[in-house]
Amino acid sequence: MMRRVGLTCAAEAAGLFIASCGSSSTSPNPQPSGTPVPAPSPTPTPTPDFKTQCGDPVPPPLYGMKVSVQVDNGSRKLVDSKPVVENTGRGSQTDSYCGKVGFDFRAAYCDTRQEGTSTRPFCDALVVGKAADTGRIGPTWSKDGQPCVAAGSETGAGCINHQDNQFLAISRGDGNMLACASDEWPATGARCGGCNVVSTSRVCVP
Repeated sequence: MMRRVGLTCAAEAAGLFIASCGSSSTSPNPQPSGTPVPAPSPTPTPTPDFKTQCGDPVPPPLYGMKVSVQVDNGSRKLVDSKPVVENTGRGSQTDSYCGKVGFDFRAAYCDTRQEGTSTRPFCDALVVGKAADTGRIGPTWSKDGQPCVAAGSETGAGCINHQDNQFLAISRGDGNMLACASDEWPATGARCGGCNVVSTSRVCVP
């Protein structure tokens, strides 16, 4: 699944002491203080224009989040999420959003774009927004009501945010994984989608 951003310099004056010939006294010979170099202002990271990068047709309102097991390693599973959107213009071969992007024009909902389409990551990002806890593009993950922890913090049962992809999370042990889109995009359905993970099953169970 395609899914799939200073320093203050200070010059310190060094005192150089030179012994006078034939005398036990010393006389200071301080070097002139250097001019402090001002810290450069950080360059703000521009917010990507996902709407332009997604292109036409722009996705309609969010219909829901679809969550599934992508990789099964017993008690440890990689869980995937993707948004599905309402099929505005449903039933019309010319007006149906889903029909325009290559799906059944009669469907109630569909993905933002076909799998493998170069613009799909941008369309998904546009619809889902940023996770509330990590600030990355993708859903906010939780398991049994507890937020997923950062990658590398896996201790005991629970869930871990994927290191590189916010649309993925790692589940450890049984429990209900939940992926929730932000409220940045309009929705006609649920913003959250779940997957009941069981160690003995390769798929989400009821």
